[in-house]
Amino acid sequence: MRSPLDAPRDRVASRNENRPYENMNITGVKGLTDAEIATLKALGAVEDISL
Repeated sequence: MRSPLDAPRDRVASRNENRPYENMNITGVKGLTDAEIATLKALGAVEDISL
């Protein structure tokens, strides 16, 4: 059985593991809404704005 004290550690671990698009470059992507782009970024995607 899990202790309530385990919960914070579990949340920290899952934050790092739930970034399936880590460092995926989405610069210039077409056909996605602003919300979809924001979601990809939240999941680890990056956009190179220096181009």
